[in-house]
Amino acid sequence: MKKSFTLTEILIVIGIIFILVSVLIFILKPLEIFTEARDNQRISDIKNIEKAITLININNPHFSELDYASSNTIYLSLPDTSSTCGSWLSQLPSLPPPWKYHCSSNPTNVDGTGWIPILFSNNAFLNLSKLPIDPINNGLYYYTFVVGAGYELTVLLERSNKKGVNSISDNDGGTSPYIYEVGSNKNLTLNEIENRGSSLLSFIKRIDINENREEWGYSVISEAGGSYLISGFANTFGASDEDIFILKFDSSNNFLWQKKIDTDFADRIWSMTTLGNENYILVGTRSWGGFFVLKVDSSGNLLWSKEIRSGNNPGAAYAVLPTSDNGYIVVGYTGSGSGPKGFIVKFDSNDNFVWARSAGWSSSNDYFRSVIQLSNGDYIFLGYADPFWIYDYSQIFLLRLSSSGSFISAKKIGGNLEEFGRSLINTSDGGYLAIGETNSFGSGSYDILVLKFDSTDNLAWAKAIGGSNFDKAYSAIQTLDGGYLIIGSSLSFSNKMRVLILKLNSSGNLSWAKTVNVFLGNDSGSEGYSITQSSDGGYLIVGTSFDDNLGTDAFILKLDSSGNIRNCNDVENVYPTVVSLSTTTQLLSPTISSISPTINTISSNTSSLASNIYLQCQ
Repeated sequence: MKKSFTLTEILIVIGIIFILVSVLIFILKPLEIFTEARDNQRISDIKNIEKAITLININNPHFSELDYASSNTIYLSLPDTSSTCGSWLSQLPSLPPPWKYHCSSNPTNVDGTGWIPILFSNNAFLNLSKLPIDPINNGLYYYTFVVGAGYELTVLLERSNKKGVNSISDNDGGTSPYIYEVGSNKNLTLNEIENRGSSLLSFIKRIDINENREEWGYSVISEAGGSYLISGFANTFGASDEDIFILKFDSSNNFLWQKKIDTDFADRIWSMTTLGNENYILVGTRSWGGFFVLKVDSSGNLLWSKEIRSGNNPGAAYAVLPTSDNGYIVVGYTGSGSGPKGFIVKFDSNDNFVWARSAGWSSSNDYFRSVIQLSNGDYIFLGYADPFWIYDYSQIFLLRLSSSGSFISAKKIGGNLEEFGRSLINTSDGGYLAIGETNSFGSGSYDILVLKFDSTDNLAWAKAIGGSNFDKAYSAIQTLDGGYLIIGSSLSFSNKMRVLILKLNSSGNLSWAKTVNVFLGNDSGSEGYSITQSSDGGYLIVGTSFDDNLGTDAFILKLDSSGNIRNCNDVENVYPTVVSLSTTTQLLSPTISSISPTINTISSNTSSLASNIYLQCQ
């Protein structure tokens, strides 16, 4: 006789299934759950403040917000000992005069000294013991309070489905579809504050300067206030000529200016940086092997361009970095017949040459691809060494020099096959992170290699990340949450090259991974070369999409803080294998030589462009 289940047993089974499903959802989507919870808290917080102010008005008909707060002032939930939010200004939108920011050193106080200067504590019926602040409360996510003819409270929500047309932020009765607004007058907050929500728009855009010609995007930098620049090169302007382009966008992703720079040679730009005087330095190479550096002003006008050579040797500049003495340092390689060597050139704040070094071994080709400066002024250089006599073998090369160019230490890292060092970043703990590729470790033919070093140059952890085929890394940043975002390309998850984006936490564990198909044609592939975190907490990625029949286009990707582009099927979640490594480092002594390079000024001209922008997703 078969035993039937009792109602109690059935309910117990249902309960267990419910718990298991809930746990599984939490494990698979913890970031979405936490983000959703934070957004719900934000909405609840500012509605509760609105309710408190409404109750004060009901109980005191003569109450006016202007009795406590000043007009033309944005009151922020951010903590700061400076009442004008001095510690945060570099991360906040610029305000037009006479507007100003106001912060409190004790933002949760309810006695009028908190971030909202109303005496909530005088109204016992409110039962309000402290003012709420944003659950993240940083330079992007904060609460605002503004008074005038009434008052307005605003908050920026994280989830992409809560911003934009037909979202909860669009249907709150306010003036911005990207900021959640409450209050008696939802038309008080400046556009500069509300636009920090619109800049969170995610998109894929292709840049085509001329139909059926070729453009390559290689570098992107973001600036205070939300503007950003991208640079690259194109053969659009002549049959055999490659020239440089620089495009600048405002925080709402509109063009500010577009420039091309022509030197009558095929010039390629690989990297770009901004200087403290609002000028920009770009570096690259010329068609016949020159080490190329140029400077433009804040409007994109060329100030000068120079070619740098060690003797008659060709070379290339791959990276440029502003230095703590207000100068800058450029790295790449120089040399040919006896083997290229890593090349370093230091300039002062007036663009004068200070010193130069070559570095490497007599038995290998040596290249530098990236540089950082440590808090004590020392430099770390990253590249790779490729021995002459061993096929398919190379090692990552790390060099440390003092601020004056004196040798401190050097090391190689690798296995039995090929390793390449591509990019190096400072980390908030005083150490640094190096990325590249490995063919010695991991699960595919080439995997992304991530190396974390502590402040004393010791290897803290190492990871190989990838799929079954070819995965490559080009650029990395440390994100606002202390983790890392790495971009490059992959053939592991599609039969065509795709942009690969990896999000790691601070311990190197994978949080999520995505591929992006920037569509140029049916046979198109795409690679991401440069990344920066935008002022809204999202990510800007620049790269190149290529098709055998249609040529190449530069592109810009704008992702939200979770790596998504809303309503875009061209972004896919992928699940690469992460392998923790126990690799060792070899301390070595390369040959470091002082160089007196030849520096020649190059005749160049600048002109305006009119690029075509093709929107793929938004």
